[in-house]
This record gives sequence, structure tokens and C-alpha cells, in this order.
Amino acid sequence: MAYDMGSMPRTSLAAVRSLARTPARMYLVSGSFAYDTVLHHPQAFRQRILPEVIDKLNVSFDVAAVGEAFGGCAGNIAYSAALLGDEPMLVGNLGADGDRYLQRLQHLGLDTTTLGVIPVLPTAHAWMLTDATGNQIISFHSGAMSAPVRLPYAPPALWHIAPEDPVNMLTLARAARASGVEYFFDPGQCLPVLLEGAGEHVESLLPVLQDATGIFLNDYEFELLAARYDIRRLLTKPEQFIVRTRGSAGVELLHEGRACTMPVAEAEAVVDPTGCGDAFRAGFLHAYTRGRSLHACVGLGAVMGALAVGAHGGQGHHATAEEVYARARTYNRTATIEYMD
Repeated sequence: MAYDMGSMPRTSLAAVRSLARTPARMYLVSGSFAYDTVLHHPQAFRQRILPEVIDKLNVSFDVAAVGEAFGGCAGNIAYSAALLGDEPMLVGNLGADGDRYLQRLQHLGLDTTTLGVIPVLPTAHAWMLTDATGNQIISFHSGAMSAPVRLPYAPPALWHIAPEDPVNMLTLARAARASGVEYFFDPGQCLPVLLEGAGEHVESLLPVLQDATGIFLNDYEFELLAARYDIRRLLTKPEQFIVRTRGSAGVELLHEGRACTMPVAEAEAVVDPTGCGDAFRAGFLHAYTRGRSLHACVGLGAVMGALAVGAHGGQGHHATAEEVYARARTYNRTATIEYMD
């Protein structure tokens, strides 16, 4: 089924040239592959945490449900990409217990030959405590993710560098810059340590941000980055943009000196926010590698994010590409883009 995800093309010459180099069904996704343990607290954290004594925090949360799932930022993006029919090149590490994850990815039709397996370390693991309002407290053990990644031979011309070990992220960004390929930088939960200087012996963060075609941030990360840098000065080229996901407040897109906000897509149910942002990125990448407008990329990302929150874990949602396209058509008809000064 053909679907026009937006009639407004990207007008940047650099973006057009990049698209010509990028196979429509192939881009690189690097980042974490992890096993997730998701714990659901039936109330809001604020009912148990007193802000005035946060420096003496000693609190216990009862858990109404426990779930085990496949996760990690790159793993979640790859899962949603596969739902849309994409076959991204995967870069990252699994551990001695990674066989289940490799089989999972292969079952999705994805090539796992570019992934590393570190036999002396376990696969990364995240423990996620989620409250009734969608807030999360996450504990993470990096395991095999801390080992150096290997750069595959002849990678595609678009890379999405998602959160993992900060040294690996900056190593990949350095390689992308040296090769002149287009890349998106998605620092996520690694942003605080990157701002503190982690990995700067490999590459400095500022030039990595300045050379990225796209930067992906959530609301908190945006404010964290804005406290260090003038956000708009990071966008020095016409094709560059920043995507700021804002939960129920929608998505903010900064591009060509303008900022606009687009609404969230309507979810059939709100079950679990885990992996919502990763699903958004898969939708965005799917549309972007087909030359759609940035607004259309955000729209398809929003639809994928809404799909993800309707299921437990970052890889619990299911839909065909045709079903996703149909939801995106509805979103495009009803969504209002609000421009800000």
C-alpha cells in the first residue's frame, strides 16, 4: 500500500543528496540491547517521596506487577522498524546470555551479523519502576554494552546513534564525522555523563552536536542541554533540526530558525510508557529515509509512540505497516501544527 506521509519535501540540498545515498530500507541503528525487568507501582511516586527530604531518601515502593521483556534503545528501535518493514543495520553488543536476543532479532527478519557478542560479560539489563502517572525510575547495568563496538564494513549513509556506553557513542559519532555520513545523535539518558566529559578523550560533545543532522531529546534532556549551550546555535546548517519529545504535551520541532509543536497521536490505551520514545524514532527514521517532510516524520513517529504506550514493554506492541499508515493518515488530517516565536 502506498502512503504519502507528507507532501512537503525537505528542501535542503544536502538532505536530498543524503537521501540519494541512503537505501530506502537501510540505515544504521547503534545503541543498547538489553533485557528489561519492568515493575509497576500502582500509585504516583509523589505520594511516597517528600521533596523537602530528598537528600535523605529511604523509601520502598510496592509493586503490583512484574514483567520481563526485550529492551534497550537500539533493540526497541529495531523492533518497531521491523514492524514497518525496515531492515536497519544493527551495531551494539550482547553478552554471554545474548542468544535469546539474537534469536528474537533474527525472527523479526533482521540481520544480526554486525552485532558483537562479548562472552565474558552479561547482556545489559534495565530494571524499570513505573508509577501510575507514567513516571519512571530506572536502574541499569551496562554489562557487554561497556565493551567497544565494532564498526561494520560498508555501513549505510544514515546513522542513528542511540544511547549506550558514552565512549561507544562518541566513537561512532567521530567515525561518522570522519566519513562525512549523515547522522542523528540521540544522547538520551547518557546526556548527563556526556556533559560531564565522559568520552571526551575520544571526541568532544559540542562538535558532535554541531555536525549532527538531527538531535533527539526528551523534555528533561532538552532543558539539561539548554543549560549548557544555546540550543539554536547548535543548528548551523539548513538541514539540521532538533526533535524534543514532551510526553502528553506533544513534540517540538526546531528547524530553520523556527519552532513548532505537534500533538501526540491518540492512543487506544495508555498501558506503559516504556519504549515510547524508541518507537517514535523508528517511525521518524522510516519516513525520513523515504524523503518525507520533517512534519510527516514527526507525525509517523507520534503514531508509533502511541502504539507503543498501548502495550507493556518496549517491544510489546503489534501492528502491520498498513495499519500504522492508516493511523498516520488520520493524524495528518486532524493534527494542528502550532508555530512559536
